[in-house]
Amino acid sequence: MKTTKRHILTRVFLFAFVTFGLSLGLLACSGVLAEKPGPSAESHSVSVELAGLDLVSVNTGISSRGIGVLPEGATVMVSAYGPSTIDANLNNIYPTVPVGSSGPMVLVGSIWKGNISFGMSGWVLFRAYVKDSLGNFLYFGEIRVNITGDTSVSIPVSVWTKNTPVNLNTAGDFVILSKAGISNANVPTSAITGDIGVSPIGFTAITDFPLSLDLSGDFSTTPKVSGRVYASDYAHLTPAKMSTAVSNMESAYTTAAGLSIPDYTELGGGQIGGLILVPGLYKWGTDVLVSLTSGDVTLDGGPSDVWIFQISGKLTMESAMSVLLTGGAKAKNIFWQVAQTVTLGTTSHLEGVVLSSATAGYPIILETGASVSGRLLSQAAVTLDGNTVTQPAP
Repeated sequence: MKTTKRHILTRVFLFAFVTFGLSLGLLACSGVLAEKPGPSAESHSVSVELAGLDLVSVNTGISSRGIGVLPEGATVMVSAYGPSTIDANLNNIYPTVPVGSSGPMVLVGSIWKGNISFGMSGWVLFRAYVKDSLGNFLYFGEIRVNITGDTSVSIPVSVWTKNTPVNLNTAGDFVILSKAGISNANVPTSAITGDIGVSPIGFTAITDFPLSLDLSGDFSTTPKVSGRVYASDYAHLTPAKMSTAVSNMESAYTTAAGLSIPDYTELGGGQIGGLILVPGLYKWGTDVLVSLTSGDVTLDGGPSDVWIFQISGKLTMESAMSVLLTGGAKAKNIFWQVAQTVTLGTTSHLEGVVLSSATAGYPIILETGASVSGRLLSQAAVTLDGNTVTQPAP
């Protein structure tokens, strides 16, 4: 009798367990028993206004303060970047990706106002832009704010005054200029647009290029260079031409290196991949790297805006990385003053004028397939390996 009761109890328990399990499954399938929802996505609304901008839109032509009118076609807007990283002193906040934009701001009384909505908390970099119809900066300001909820942000702006490029003088007549030589390990796949030259070293320092001396004796030509090839030991006025060009190159390097009061110092700790850089003067006492893990670096500005990068260490672009230009920025207005070796990795792409050190051990090196839109002005050697180097557009 006891055995029979035990069997009955066991069957009842199993029946109840199976029935409970089936009920749970049915409830889950019907949506009655749903997975506990995760936290809802953050959504913050930030009202932004510009402080110190005593200008009005061309459409109104009236300011309560009576100061200035924006030129026709000008835009006023604010962009937000994040998530950002900060150093121990809560400064040097580096934007990674855009998280929101005000769109065109509106004038309310005498204050430009707008609104940005985005789904994140933490440190956000707000940048205010006033640009002309071509995209050139007229006014600029930025502020870093730790966003924890809906809030208001006032961004101080001031007149943009950083549109003076480094004067290359006659060094700007060359797409590649070197004091120690130009070599090319892969001539058949090279394409160089513009004149190249060497001085004070002679033409024998231009290696791996099949040079054909012009009848004048002033210059050579070669199939992979869409321009002329000059050397200090060519005839007539060429030695003086090359001496002046090299002197101008040295002066340009010294000028760029000597500029003071940088807008950004040690940005990103030298790691600038993934950043969006506005025009200005940047200074590093370290190496600078555009890495595969961080991505391309973007320069955002108009056709008259200027970027100057002072680099005390090396400049390295890893394979397949690029300097990207947006907003109409031009390579002719970008200057990379580098005290040590410049290395452009395989198939990487650089925009701008490279001004490299006089130290012989620090050449400009372009690895296989790397390309440049700009100029390579080296006080050491330039080493090529099947590269495309094109002088910048006017």
